Amino acid sequence: MKLRHKLILLAVLPLLLALAAITATLLYQAQQMALQQRAAIQQVFLQNKQAELRHYLKLGLAAIDELYHQAHNQAAAQAQAKRVLSQLDFGSDGYFFIYDLNGTNLMHPRQPELVGKNLWDSRDPQGRFTIRELINTAQEGGGTLLYTWRKPSTGKLASKLGYVQKLDHWDWVVGTGLYMDEIDQTLQKLDQQVSENRRRTL
Repeated sequence: MKLRHKLILLAVLPLLLALAAITATLLYQAQQMALQQRAAIQQVFLQNKQAELRHYLKLGLAAIDELYHQAHNQAAAQAQAKRVLSQLDFGSDGYFFIYDLNGTNLMHPRQPELVGKNLWDSRDPQGRFTIRELINTAQEGGGTLLYTWRKPSTGKLASKLGYVQKLDHWDWVVGTGLYMDEIDQTLQKLDQQVSENRRRTL
């Protein structure tokens, strides 16, 4: 190899190495920023959905408040409360459900075949005791729980964010929930945008 070629190689090689190092650093930083951004957006979405579910449940309980505090004929009041909650919904996949503290379903407008069945020992595909966990959450003061349930509009299992609260006087667990498709779709779009931005940057 001629001296001229050696000099050119010695000049170009460090430049190529530097460019490779810069590219690798940019890729790593872009990936880390994308992960952080995704986590932040997911957290905001979850907080918004939790607030939305609290609002829905508050409205549902307000609709049966008079029945709940009725002093006489409790059985009739409970039956009417079930009818009221079964008719309240928000879209094809938004509804209320009721369980007793033993895990027996008392009302489910989208899956009436569950009414009267004890689901205390039922598990989801991941092996979690879904109803047991919902009841435990309600007994600990109420709140949200992420679990897997059959989505009425598709008939397929899907991730669901549920919100439950205990009615002490009746020993009921009343809940509602939102399926997580919207969040998943938004995050997928975000991933695609980040990937496209990274490609343009390179």
